[in-house]
Amino acid sequence: MNQLKGTITGIQSHEDLSIVKVQGPNNCMFTSLVMDDVESAAWLEQGKQVILYFKEIEVMISKDTDVRVSTQNRLPCKIKSMDTGVILCQLELLFGETIITSIITANACKQLNLLENDLVTALIKTNEISVSPDD
Repeated sequence: MNQLKGTITGIQSHEDLSIVKVQGPNNCMFTSLVMDDVESAAWLEQGKQVILYFKEIEVMISKDTDVRVSTQNRLPCKIKSMDTGVILCQLELLFGETIITSIITANACKQLNLLENDLVTALIKTNEISVSPDD
């Protein structure tokens, strides 16, 4: 499980759902869909320190920096290492000084012609990032 620390910078709530904006490492802005609102979850407040969680299998990879998809969370990364098997490929990505892990299919890795030290964009859908207070 990938984990990043950040600070809540904005919250938009409606009917027990909230879009939470978090300033994470490298001044990167993250968005997360939280099934709570500011009235039912006291920890949902601007300035609150939080931890972002997302699974390795939820991290998509693009070699294009300006990919036109609806994914809000886009992290510029460099491939630190690769472990390619028959079915899957595990990538260790450098996001600034932070390591993020992505697991994609070996076929996708081959189609993208991924190599160590390649610059890539890690893409994570808003609903795939969980947020919890950093207490």
